[in-house]
Amino acid sequence: MTESGISKTGLNPRLYRVLKHPLRRKILIRTGERPWCPKEIADSTGDPLKRVCEQIDVLRKHAPPFLELVEERPGPKGGSPQHFYRAVERVIVDAEEWAHLPRLIQAAQTITITEELHKEWLDSLNCGAFYSDPHHALMRTALHLDQAGRERIAEMIWETQKRFPEVELESAARSRQTGERLKRTITGLISFTAAPDGN
Repeated sequence: MTESGISKTGLNPRLYRVLKHPLRRKILIRTGERPWCPKEIADSTGDPLKRVCEQIDVLRKHAPPFLELVEERPGPKGGSPQHFYRAVERVIVDAEEWAHLPRLIQAAQTITITEELHKEWLDSLNCGAFYSDPHHALMRTALHLDQAGRERIAEMIWETQKRFPEVELESAARSRQTGERLKRTITGLISFTAAPDGN
């Protein structure tokens, strides 16, 4: 097993060490979109600035690093300069890696992403950005799928939700042949204009 490689179990140890820490996950979500300074991150997450700086150092000093310094700006009123960091690359967990992550890490990552999405959605609603874009989408569909159907949905998520019932019918047909019990599967798709930075 190499530091940046995948073990025989399919688990990337470098990825595991990052995902197991909640603040590091939040930092990487933000810096994967644009450069952020530690104070911005602390204000956004509600974590103490000192803790944010500690975790930024961990991500920068990792070999290879997850963060890079991309800009230094003068501090307000002649104070310490502000350093802005950006993720070297977006952290993407593929299906194989996800399957080999410990259940607690899977749960923690899911909660982090859900909380971040919920916060962004509420911010967008509160400032009116959600309603200002006629192309936003908010849909909820309950499906009864077998395992093959759920796997197919994961691959089809980029397509329109109108195709979801097609998969449900196919699952029902397979169920009648195999006897596999259908599971109620909730599939959500959301797209909206985010609130401006600072909201």
